[in-house]
Amino acid sequence: MERLVKLVCIRYYCCPFAQETVCSMKNSQYLVELIERIGNLLRSEERELGKADGLQPVHVQVLEYLALCNRFSNTPLSLSHYLGISKGTVSQSVIVLENKGLIEKVQDNNDRRVVHLLLTDRGKQVVKNAFANEQWSNTCERLPAQQRERMAEDLSQLLIELTRQHNAQSFGVCRTCEHFTYEDSNYSCGLLQIPLEASETAKLCHEHSLADSKADSTEKTENRCYDAP
Repeated sequence: MERLVKLVCIRYYCCPFAQETVCSMKNSQYLVELIERIGNLLRSEERELGKADGLQPVHVQVLEYLALCNRFSNTPLSLSHYLGISKGTVSQSVIVLENKGLIEKVQDNNDRRVVHLLLTDRGKQVVKNAFANEQWSNTCERLPAQQRERMAEDLSQLLIELTRQHNAQSFGVCRTCEHFTYEDSNYSCGLLQIPLEASETAKLCHEHSLADSKADSTEKTENRCYDAP
């Protein structure tokens, strides 16, 4: 990881054309390159995290998603939409994770055609180890708090715009959804017409729909909880 970070620094800050690179920072392509590079570094970390359990990066991503989503969104279809992978890849990943005892399948009580994917205790431990990634945490903590907050807001807004352009599901948390209601100290989902526990309001949902008023307010920036389940 340290070697890769150094390569990034050399590529973007120490090359003979550093001045030209800095001048192009406002270019959208440069932003894409940075995001792609960060993504590659994260995938590299996921490969290392999964080695002990014989997992590929996609398997780690599946486990992480299941730890973050709510009880309505832990289906193979939602998983496919969130990760942007084919149903076949999801199916193969589920088989691997189930055989390793990291997840289990549970049929829906109301519709037996629907299968929910639940983390086992061992699966939760793998996710806990992934979320406790000290390299990533330490790197982020070196940045001033105000800068981290600004980056989170900017990236959240970028994600919102890209989601709209691609007509994709937003997969936000309840607190930023137009269907979310809070009355008399009670949480509920207006779409599904069901009450919600306080802990569920910080979970990802495939039914999420970001209201315009919430999208334009910095106070509504998503605050996902990445603590281990």
